[in-house]
Amino acid sequence: MAHEIRAIDAQTISQVNQIVEQDPVRHCFLAARIDQGGRSLFRPSYPDLLGYFDDGNLKSVLMTGANIVPVNTSLIARQEFVEVLARTGRRSSSIVGPAGEVLDLWSRLSAHWEKPREIRDNQPVLTMRQPPKIEFDDQVRYSTAADLDDLVPACVAMFTEEVGISPTLGGAGTAYRNRITELVSSRRSYVRYLG
Repeated sequence: MAHEIRAIDAQTISQVNQIVEQDPVRHCFLAARIDQGGRSLFRPSYPDLLGYFDDGNLKSVLMTGANIVPVNTSLIARQEFVEVLARTGRRSSSIVGPAGEVLDLWSRLSAHWEKPREIRDNQPVLTMRQPPKIEFDDQVRYSTAADLDDLVPACVAMFTEEVGISPTLGGAGTAYRNRITELVSSRRSYVRYLG
C-alpha cells in the first residue's frame, strides 16, 4: 500500500472534518480552529495541516503551528510526521492532544528537538453530559474591546501561573494582545468583574 504525507488543502479539508467528527470531544481543539478558519469573510483559511494518506485515503492529521496537534495518528503515521518535523525544525511551543499520541510523538521527536520545559501527561478534556447543577452567574458576559486593558494583564497572569513563563517574553507582548483581541472579537472570551 502506498502512503504519503502531504498538506491538507481546500479539496481535502472535508476528509479532515470526517475524522474529527468520529470523536468531536477528543478533537475539539482542531475542530475549533477549522471552524474559525472557515468563517473568513474573504476566503477560508485553515490551520497548517499535514495529512497521512494511505492509498489516497486520509488516515491521520497533524496540525502544525504554535501547537502541534496529532489527530487519529497511528504508529507509522507518527513516525512519518516526525521525519517531516525533524527536517523542518522546531516552530511549535507545545504538543497538544490525546496523551498516548502526544507522548509517543514526543518520544520520537525528543532526539531532534530541545528538552521541553514541562511534560504534562494528564490534561483531560472535560465535557458535560447533563445540565449544570449551579445557576448561571448573570454577571458573566462576553468580553468587549473596552475590557482589553483589564483582560490582557489578567490573561498574562493566568498564562504565566499555569505555564511558568510569560507569554510576552521576547517582545511578544503585542502578538499576545492581538491574540486576546482576536478571541474577544470572535466572542470566545468572557469576563466577570468583582466589586
